[in-house]
Amino acid sequence: MRLCFVQRAAVRPGEAAYASDGTELQSHDLRPTTYVSVFGKVRFERHSFHASGPAGGCPLDAELSLPPRCYSDLLRDWAEYCITHESYDESIKILKRILGLSVSTLALETSVQEDSADGVVFYDQKAVPPPEEEGSILVAQADGKGVPMRRPEPAPRPARRGTGQKRTKKTQAGVTAVDTIEPSPRTPEEVVDALLHDLTGDEEAARIPGAASCPRRPRGASHLEGQGRRFRPSDSAGRPPRG
Repeated sequence: MRLCFVQRAAVRPGEAAYASDGTELQSHDLRPTTYVSVFGKVRFERHSFHASGPAGGCPLDAELSLPPRCYSDLLRDWAEYCITHESYDESIKILKRILGLSVSTLALETSVQEDSADGVVFYDQKAVPPPEEEGSILVAQADGKGVPMRRPEPAPRPARRGTGQKRTKKTQAGVTAVDTIEPSPRTPEEVVDALLHDLTGDEEAARIPGAASCPRRPRGASHLEGQGRRFRPSDSAGRPPRG
């Protein structure tokens, strides 16, 4: 991989380079860059072009589809997949054990923060499921939990905390889920049997006769916007109930 990058970077672009505003750029010098992939770290130099002012760039970056930061898309994908299942520390250990790469906690936190914006755009552009594939009942659920937040600067520790003063500040982490289902009618006797099955020990009585309705096209979302943001109509993705 390094040989490929070095050979491509050794060739000076023959065509003129232009900035995004149309300004023609002049060849300046060789600028070093680092590319980190699942195969390891590669460092090489490529030709840079500049003009008066802040305009400038390296045309080879676009030709090789180099990321804005040094980490490849596949490595970011694998790292963020680990983070969704494990802590940052455990994810770093997994990447070190499997790939032999040392990735800092700050790099993972920055990657997650930047890529999380794409997740919102992805779900906002998803098409509404066809009405014939939806159930007649719209189900919306929400839950939350207080998450301790790290202070930007160490706060002075008082000799004794006052009434209502907490050791750490928490924010509300919330999760919402939206889906549709079909009704599962039951007789009053079936409802009573299901409620009293613990007393009778009859597990069969707790089951709903027939096939229970499964959630259709479930969609989940999470946030750290506090208690004021539990559920919004936009979370339903434009899925009005039928019937």
